[in-house]
Amino acid sequence: MATLDAIPASEQAGMRESGAQLAVKTAPVAPTFMYVTTRAAEALLGAPVTSPPAGRTVSGSVRFVDSPAPEPARNVVAILRGSDLAPAVE
Repeated sequence: MATLDAIPASEQAGMRESGAQLAVKTAPVAPTFMYVTTRAAEALLGAPVTSPPAGRTVSGSVRFVDSPAPEPARNVVAILRGSDLAPAVE
């Protein structure tokens, strides 16, 4: 998708981050796509994206690396301290 130029920089940063996923032995087959700039799309297609030649296809291989998180993962989101000091000293 040659729309990366139109996506705000703040959203692009979020798209570049890896997302946490549960590890599974077999992943479902799903189409793969990527966002590219207009310049990258034109380089891949060999023509301006405003009028790409009919029948042109870009193909390739995508590989993912399943690796452990760099920091231990916990199910605790936050610890909110109360204003009552009595339980704190128990």
